Amino acid sequence: GTEQITTALFVLSAAATWYAVPAAGIVLILLFAITMSYRQIIHAYPSGGGAYVVATQNWGTGAGLVAGGSLLVDYMLTVAVSVTSGTEAITSAIPSLRAHSVGISILIVLFIMTLNLRGLRESASFLTVPVYFFVIMIVALVGWG
Repeated sequence: GTEQITTALFVLSAAATWYAVPAAGIVLILLFAITMSYRQIIHAYPSGGGAYVVATQNWGTGAGLVAGGSLLVDYMLTVAVSVTSGTEAITSAIPSLRAHSVGISILIVLFIMTLNLRGLRESASFLTVPVYFFVIMIVALVGWG
């Protein structure tokens, strides 16, 4: 699992510290390029426009379809990775549930899907409880250690 990867990377990280500054520079250049790109899109589409609209109007239908398809894949992978991470956290805390990881993941996805299908107001009101709990716990952790 992730523990073995973390252990290997921890040992090797001391040997690769000299890569940190060039890597940070590359990340800063990339962030600058993304920021400038977003500024141009905001000025060109002040009333809003998604990736599909921007790509279609600037590069044609094919580029718009690629952008839309990429967003669909991104949304699905975000759910898959987030649910897998949550299931891993649950089964790490309660090892007897590890055999039921797939079922737990499916239940979480179905639960989130049901919340989303009920509408924004219901899902937002339900999700405020864990969000506020998380924020309060972080403040308590920072305040009291």
